[in-house]
Amino acid sequence: MTDEKLYELCKKYGRQALLWRQKFVGLLPEVYKRRLYEKKGFGSIFEFAFKLAGLSEKQVRLVLNLEQKFEDKPVLRRMLIDGEVSANKLVRIASVATRENEEELAAVVKTLPKSAVDTYARDIRNGL
Repeated sequence: MTDEKLYELCKKYGRQALLWRQKFVGLLPEVYKRRLYEKKGFGSIFEFAFKLAGLSEKQVRLVLNLEQKFEDKPVLRRMLIDGEVSANKLVRIASVATRENEEELAAVVKTLPKSAVDTYARDIRNGL
């Protein structure tokens, strides 16, 4: 296998790993509600997420908190649950998200990079 082919495989698998990690993260709120982690012998949701996907306690708390914040915002909640967008992008718009602007914010987090999402949210907070 050539170096170029090896590099292409690394990029491909890296992208796939990120996608599946986002999808796993999206399952955590339902796992928490059903207490599935207890039924499967884990001491906590944090242990469950760490052992199955290598997630830190901080990452798990972030996802569970986002799911609560998005309870009344179905579009953003669905994006989190389906793993369409990373929780790291969604957390940047959580404080400015409303029922009225959630569609707009959904389009923003789907298309813009994380740093641009930060700027966009800051502009909303500053009334720009």
